Amino acid sequence: MTSSALHPESGINNSVERDSGNTPHARVDYGGVVRTLIPDDFAVIEQHVQFAGMHRLPDPHEHVLKFVTHQQSTKKQSADWNAEFRKWLVTERGYEKARKVNHEAHQSTHGQSLDPLADALFGPLDAEPGAGVDYQAVGEDAG
Repeated sequence: MTSSALHPESGINNSVERDSGNTPHARVDYGGVVRTLIPDDFAVIEQHVQFAGMHRLPDPHEHVLKFVTHQQSTKKQSADWNAEFRKWLVTERGYEKARKVNHEAHQSTHGQSLDPLADALFGPLDAEPGAGVDYQAVGEDAG
């Protein structure tokens, strides 16, 4: 299904293609810029890897699935998905730093957790998920 309307000042055809719902696949904004939903085949390209390495950003391959899934779920439209992904990686670096600071804040100067109950239930923050947790003992303490 396609609907069209001419922009009142520029005369640009502001037609959009819609999916079976009411979400347009693409639109032309008032500046004449085409904005689209993220392509289903969006993938990491060499420029992403180079940009991440040059700016000490997280590995793009580790974040592309989360990025694409988020963009699909919000039905966001963009004129430049590569720029959006670079921005995502920059933001993710900030989140990683915050997680590291929060982790360090929960450790004493001797490396002991300040929350032994959380460690008993979930294991230390730096452990592999489920590593060293005796779930039977935890359940007995709770009973």
